[in-house]
Amino acid sequence: QILLDPYFRTIEGFAVLVEKDWVSFGHMFNSRNGWKPKARFEEDKRSPIFIQFLDCVHQLLHQFPAEFEFNDKFLSDLAYFSRVGLFGNFLCDNFNEMLKNEVQKKTTSIWSYFLAYKEPYLNPLSQSLKNSLLFRNHYLSPDTHALNIRFWKEFFIFKQIMPPNSDHRMNISLSSELEIYGYALANEIK
Repeated sequence: QILLDPYFRTIEGFAVLVEKDWVSFGHMFNSRNGWKPKARFEEDKRSPIFIQFLDCVHQLLHQFPAEFEFNDKFLSDLAYFSRVGLFGNFLCDNFNEMLKNEVQKKTTSIWSYFLAYKEPYLNPLSQSLKNSLLFRNHYLSPDTHALNIRFWKEFFIFKQIMPPNSDHRMNISLSSELEIYGYALANEIK
């Protein structure tokens, strides 16, 4: 869908795609991220499948930089937030579990955050093409040759998050206080 329809290359469209094809379809975020309490957690279910998907989108973004409304910071922050448990979208293994635990009532949606703080996530290269006929009808045909694959350093090395209501950046590692808070929130919902 990202390749064929430019709507899914916007922040709103990408949110719809992730909610439809990952959250509602039942991707096991809880198991894949290892949020289950130790007694129920199975190490062999832990897997970065969603991160791999985001890395694929990152590859497309770098091959077609003017075709996406969002930038690399959006993808790297989404990848980070999907793993730390701050937002309810990624705390459960399926949609029924989300309903049963009233996750939507007890937590904030990641998309509320991205839409409220949209400015740092906008791709300046796409803004001039946003209303053009080319942007609305253009499909992408990526080059999958190994030489075109780019290491996603923005996520794997230089993880920076802009906190709400702040003009400065702070570096946050995956073993930070936010991850501890996310783990506690995930266990509270269970």
